[in-house]
Amino acid sequence: MEFKNLKNKKYNDNIISPQKFICKIFVGSIIKRGNKIRSFNNFFYVMILLSKVYNVYDPVNFIISTVDKVRPRIAFVSKKVAGIVYKLPRFMSLYKSRSVSIRWIIMSATNRNSYEHFTQKLANELMDINRGVTTSAVKKRNDAHNLARSNRPFLRYLKKRKK
Repeated sequence: MEFKNLKNKKYNDNIISPQKFICKIFVGSIIKRGNKIRSFNNFFYVMILLSKVYNVYDPVNFIISTVDKVRPRIAFVSKKVAGIVYKLPRFMSLYKSRSVSIRWIIMSATNRNSYEHFTQKLANELMDINRGVTTSAVKKRNDAHNLARSNRPFLRYLKKRKK
């Protein structure tokens, strides 16, 4: 009797372990032309490169810590007041900000000027971010935070939520 309405039952899929979430978002962001198996193999090869070549003990937790170094804390909402459009900073959720940072890391890895394979570029990008080198992903995060600091006086234009 308890299995009667199983397909109508809603399950809470929002609670995902960080390891599964990072792997899922990385594979989803690497996909080109719908080839999910190739993107999964690329991500798996990046993890092998990190563990074998760069001697990273736990590559998934290494990737999580690297993504958190690039993670933006804020997003922007456009608000038009008296004909002027202001970009107002708002806080992002953890999952959304990690997704954005993964996208930034993959874009900066593909834009690297080298003749290496994509997986090698991505592994080098992750290592550079973890070492503290300012890559284009880190610059994007810093630019977003500087813009938020400069637009802080205009927060009064946001409507307050009623409780």
